[in-house]
Amino acid sequence: PTQFKSELDNSVVSYIILKDALVLTDQSAANNAAATFLESLSTIDMTLIKGEGHMYWMEQLKSLQSHGEKIKNSTDIEEQRNQFDFLSQAMINSMKAFGTDNKTYYVQYCPMAKGNQGADWIATENQIRNPYFGDKMMKCGSVKLELN
Repeated sequence: PTQFKSELDNSVVSYIILKDALVLTDQSAANNAAATFLESLSTIDMTLIKGEGHMYWMEQLKSLQSHGEKIKNSTDIEEQRNQFDFLSQAMINSMKAFGTDNKTYYVQYCPMAKGNQGADWIATENQIRNPYFGDKMMKCGSVKLELN
């Protein structure tokens, strides 16, 4: 439903603020942004989706909440970045499954993140601003997918 997509988009806005805090290598801002992200998740009306879609959302929501809490409570920027990878996977899965509310997002990928295992994130622009390395390697990565 359109309302669910709109509510999910509101959480994406909070996610982007969290991503930007990690781009700036600002652990405290990431704590605060994760708290805001978690609040945004609580406003999503999961009763708007039924059946398998509802069950899938519940799985993704559990992951989003778990990794969001870990980011909120961590004082280590590298651990926050590690948890952000898991959170990003759940957010990307959700957006692929449920779509967006007439907005375009970019799934970006850094092959060097997580010890060269690689990691994805979502951005509102196609310019790379890497949350896994910040100013160490700000432009490391590429656009992997466009979600709209």
